[in-house]
Parts: sequence; structure tokens; C-alpha cells
Amino acid sequence: MNQEWQAFQDALGRELGAELAAEYVGKLYDVTGGKIHEAAHRYIRVGKAWHPLLQAWRDWVLSKAQYEPVLVMRDAKPLSALLGLNWRQVWLNRAMCGVPDELSGDIPHTLNPDVVLYLEQLGLDKPFTFVDSGCWGSLVRDLHSRGYNFQPLFFFSHNPAIPGFLNELGIDQKAGEKLNDSLECAFPNVVTRPAEFVVTHGALQPACQTMDRLSCIFGKAALYGVHTATSEEVPPVAALEQLLVLAQQASSGTFTGILPRNSPTWSRGQQFLDTWPQNLRWS
Repeated sequence: MNQEWQAFQDALGRELGAELAAEYVGKLYDVTGGKIHEAAHRYIRVGKAWHPLLQAWRDWVLSKAQYEPVLVMRDAKPLSALLGLNWRQVWLNRAMCGVPDELSGDIPHTLNPDVVLYLEQLGLDKPFTFVDSGCWGSLVRDLHSRGYNFQPLFFFSHNPAIPGFLNELGIDQKAGEKLNDSLECAFPNVVTRPAEFVVTHGALQPACQTMDRLSCIFGKAALYGVHTATSEEVPPVAALEQLLVLAQQASSGTFTGILPRNSPTWSRGQQFLDTWPQNLRWS
């Protein structure tokens, strides 16, 4: 495996853990012979495979949203590729807000003061619906404690206080966690997770930097697959079952774009839920 493929593996490793990323990228490398063009075509097919479930997730959000839906970037980015969906986007993450991240190793200690100005600039000091992939709600709790008024809706939720799309379809915890984690590798990130802001044309913007070359190629290919998919809308449970078939194939050693298993579960997750404020619920 050459340096480009290793850089892609390292990028996924920061999201999934080194062992799982090596297994995932190794299968893609082997099945394509390391040919970037062939791997990009596979990611286009991955995006098309996700399309029905992303449509169902969008419709679920629209049925639940009490305010204007706002996509939380980077993780909710696959929704942005759906035709006709023009929801606003906000860049928010734990590093910006001083919330530690166990897997990536980020250990910030304080809120970046520009976050407050940035949210005001976007008008998000007013109520909005916070659309994110999930899954524990550490960022949700932190922002709520700072006085922000919003309704969180997750793709998958470990937290019974926060509604999750997959949860309402009846998925079990491990399968839900695996599909949620798979959003990271099925749609590779083309920019870094920003922790700082820059001023551009008089406005605060997240200081995003371009990811490694293969992450950019494969990430754009997967979103292109979603954007150009022509699949008819199918019932949410049927859309989920289609991806669970791919998940089973991945568990058997076939590259499908889905992870063969979930990434390491947050070791302090249950402790976090045990200390969740009893009166803080959206479900």
C-alpha cells in the first residue's frame, strides 16, 4: 500500500480507530488492486446504495422538526447531497466547544469564544432543529447548558432523551452503531474537523483544511452517487433492510462500503447517560 492509501487509512483511523480502519481500507485496496479510479466508482455505488435510507431519514426529520432543520457538519453531510434539499448548514463539533473526544484524542478544555459569535451570525441564537448523525449527545448537552434553544434529531441515538431515526425503525444498538459509524467511511470527509474560525468577507467561517487526496476523491464520489441516484422512495424499513444486507455481507468479508463492525464504543457512555439531566428530554 503506497503513501496515498496509507494517508487515507490514517484519516479514517482518527474516526474509527486504527484497527478497524486498516481492515476496511485493506479490503477496498485488495478488491480494486489499489486502482483509485476503480475505488472511486465503488464509492459512487456506495452513495447510490445509501440513497433510499437517506431519503427516509430526510422525511423523518421533516415529520419531526419543530423548527427550521439545520445540518450539523461534518457528520450530517450525506443529507446535503439529496436533490432538492437546501437546509442550512452549521459547523459544530466537540473540539470547538471544549468537549473531549476519546477516539480522536482531542482534549480541548474550553469553548472557543468565536462559537458564540458564529452561531449569532447564522441566527442560531434563535430556536432551530439540530440534525446530526448522533449518537450520545455530549455536544447537545454542552450547547443546551449554554442557553441555546434547539431540537436535536439524530440518525442513531444511544441516548433515550434524544430521538433517533434508526431507533424508531426498531434497529438494535449494535447494528445502529455500526450504520452510524459507517456514515464516516461510506462518505469520507473532504475537509478536516475545524476547531478554529477565520474571517472571510467580514464573516466568521470554520477554518477547514483539505483532507488527503483519496479522502477527497472518494468522499466526492460517494456524495455524487447520492446526488445522481434515481431510486424510487421506498418504505423506511425496506430502505434499512437493504443496508443491513450490505452490512451482513461486510461482516462476511466483502467490501460494501459498510463497516464489518462498529468502532470502539465510548468507554464513558453509560456514565454520561447516568448523569444526564432528568428534565432534558426531546422524546
